[in-house]
Amino acid sequence: MNRLHLLGISYRQLKSADLSKFHIAEKKIPFYLKKIAEIKEIKEVMLLSTCNRTEIYFVLDEKESEDLALKILKKLGFENKGVELFYHYKGKKALFHIFKVASSLDSMVIGENEITGQFKDAFEIAIKNKTAREYLSIVFREAMSAVKKIKSRSEISKGSISIGRTAVEILKAEIKKFEDKKILIVGAGYMGRLLLRALKENKASEITITNRTYEKAKALSLENNISSIPFSEFKNYLKDFDILALATSSLKPIINAEEIKNVAENRKDKLYIIDIGIPRNTEKRISNIKKVLLLDMDYIKKIRGENIKLRKKYLSSSLKIIKEYADRFNNILLFNSIFPTFYKMKESVMEFSNLEIDKMVRINKIDGKTEAILRDCNNMIMDKLIRRHISAVKKILDNKKIVARDIINILEKMIEAYD
Repeated sequence: MNRLHLLGISYRQLKSADLSKFHIAEKKIPFYLKKIAEIKEIKEVMLLSTCNRTEIYFVLDEKESEDLALKILKKLGFENKGVELFYHYKGKKALFHIFKVASSLDSMVIGENEITGQFKDAFEIAIKNKTAREYLSIVFREAMSAVKKIKSRSEISKGSISIGRTAVEILKAEIKKFEDKKILIVGAGYMGRLLLRALKENKASEITITNRTYEKAKALSLENNISSIPFSEFKNYLKDFDILALATSSLKPIINAEEIKNVAENRKDKLYIIDIGIPRNTEKRISNIKKVLLLDMDYIKKIRGENIKLRKKYLSSSLKIIKEYADRFNNILLFNSIFPTFYKMKESVMEFSNLEIDKMVRINKIDGKTEAILRDCNNMIMDKLIRRHISAVKKILDNKKIVARDIINILEKMIEAYD
């Protein structure tokens, strides 16, 4: 298990404005995966980058060089951005953290569902680019199995727990209702859709959407019976809206403080802004403007304590499940190293038993129909026999002193007996 490492930075170390400097756009991830894979001792790698974290999961051949973390950060262009802020976990600690991330137990909003999808996407990108193979595939499979068990056994992922939903509910506590508010959503991607769904569920009706690709905004507006405007024109209409909900992947803020200040000065009521863009879509200075409430990732982070209180009773049992999966991981690795030997055993056993059937057919002059029945029965019996061997080995692996190589040697000696 010590071959598994992770290097990362998250909302726990930095505010969203600073964390955005380490965000990697999804379209650039294949490029960086290949760059990291160039490092000699790294055999597998996947990269997860969201609004709240950027983490690199990697598998080493054997030993790590002293400056490995710096090598990776240089490949990402992060070497001058605060190397000391990154955490570096190894072995079981890395695995436990990965499972917590995939199941949202390490999220800013515990129980949010987006991170599991983002984790899946990160793995699929690594698989597609051939930087994730057997080891990370086992990590992914076990993480998804843990997530499924947590979701089925606790209430931790039920209710209003996505970043978008959380922002909308915080705003609802402030304004009480959405029915009489004019709302502009900027961004028709995944996060924009989450905002739209949450707003509609809260009875918001006067919604307009815009997106850089206008066709995408237009299609979403027709699908949801709302209005749309071209992205190039949306700033001309800022004064007409009570709520601005921003959720784009723009690398720079799309709205500055001066623009919002001009809008706020000409309003009687407060202007509300939700910013869940990756990176942030607004200038931080906007939070200081009178008659403006900015609900950005830092604001949401402040209410995270309430989220933890609400879900604390489910957190302990969920962490136990994570520990259970982390504890059994070594056995999974051992079993996967042993499993190919069972294929060899099955081939040898089948060859041996078929030769015995050949003799039986020849000596007893058995007809073709009976021979076929014998061979079908033989196949079925041999399959059951091998499955029983596999089950027995799984039980043996519960003994932590067992070495996989020793079991393989025993199985190979058994195979020789059939030659």
